[in-house]
Amino acid sequence: MENLPQPAHPSVGADILAALDAEERGFVLGMLLRADAQEQEPAPAIDAPVPPIPAAPSAARCDEAIAMVVALPRTERLRVMGVLAREALAPWPPGIENVHHDVLCDVLQAESTAVVRQMAAGGGPNAVRRAAEAELMRRRDGNTTGEPADNDLLLSSATQAALVDLQRAVLVSIVPVPPAPLGTTLHRLGRRLAVLTPSALLTEVTDAGADLLGTSLRGADADALKRAIAHVGAPWSERILEIARQDTDPHAEEDHAAGRARARVLVSATTPAESPRRTLERLGARALGDRLGREDPDQTLAVAQRLPRDLGRELLAGAEAATPSGPHAD
Repeated sequence: MENLPQPAHPSVGADILAALDAEERGFVLGMLLRADAQEQEPAPAIDAPVPPIPAAPSAARCDEAIAMVVALPRTERLRVMGVLAREALAPWPPGIENVHHDVLCDVLQAESTAVVRQMAAGGGPNAVRRAAEAELMRRRDGNTTGEPADNDLLLSSATQAALVDLQRAVLVSIVPVPPAPLGTTLHRLGRRLAVLTPSALLTEVTDAGADLLGTSLRGADADALKRAIAHVGAPWSERILEIARQDTDPHAEEDHAAGRARARVLVSATTPAESPRRTLERLGARALGDRLGREDPDQTLAVAQRLPRDLGRELLAGAEAATPSGPHAD
């Protein structure tokens, strides 16, 4: 696949692929490769199994993308396939620079010191290097770095291909998040959240917490509102008050009541933090997890890995409660 042509423009095929997550892109690539092979004369025998068909609604997204790519001129189709192949063969998971430091540190704790040293010394993403350096420091402080020197020698003599395989094995639990093309509006909730920068994602989470708390406080008295927004800080305190005081449309009173009841369930299920602001962030993580569980469960873990450890737990718990038979259920 290395000789496939590069896209003439970054946008070639990008809009077609924008809504697809990494697993869906892999399926689309597999099907496109089979279709391309069958077009050749004479058509070669294809021994590779057909990739497992994704479940709905993923299957519909994949079918649409495949149909759109197949309809392109062959040169453009090969360019799109090249984009997908380069993502699949990348030495590091796409989007790893936005994975939270806590998550990467947790992953590296399970590895040998020689492997962690390699991850710190390699020319990989800064996020991985910083996490590896932090893990080495933790082990030095705890005097837990003692290992046979042969381990370091073995890695130092490994081929580049072997080191790439090692990187992939160490980071296999990290969900790849392909980038979204500039200027593209993502309507799929999980993709939209997962491609955000860490600061933008935290703002989105905090906004969701303010919306959830405000919704849960509809109908509350003034004293309850005052206590709820104490120390939260602007602009979220104003947002909470605005939502809590919104007039209810008489024609949608049942919907408002159901929304308030659902919000109160989520608020009561959220683990309080030491500070009101952090509690607001946890409320937002719980609320977004609830939405992801209902709308886009396949991207729940990807979003959770881009949040601090406690917020990721709240998001996963919210998603699991919304989809008891989903991927995070026991």
